[in-house]
Amino acid sequence: DIGDKNAKKAQRNKIIGCDICQRVCPYNKDIKYIDVPDELEKILRLDTLLEMTRKGNTGLEPLVEYVGKNFLRVKRFRRMTVNAILNSDNPQLINLLTEDEINNTF
Repeated sequence: DIGDKNAKKAQRNKIIGCDICQRVCPYNKDIKYIDVPDELEKILRLDTLLEMTRKGNTGLEPLVEYVGKNFLRVKRFRRMTVNAILNSDNPQLINLLTEDEINNTF
């Protein structure tokens, strides 16, 4: 399906998606955007996120202050990270994945 290919291409190496909808949403009109803190930028590297999700809940603790505990479900976060890695078409990142991660059987 062409729609799925376009969605995959648009997502590329993003975990959650692009920010276009967030920026144009009237509910967000008063939100001021800030630069991503250096610590968070390092955490959000896909290889780092993959390693963090492999450690379970304790591995994701550094993200709690940024996204809250409710969002940090290990399996969901790992699935999003693996999808982002596969969509990146980066062989170095893809080679980090286990067969179970590629097949989403974790």
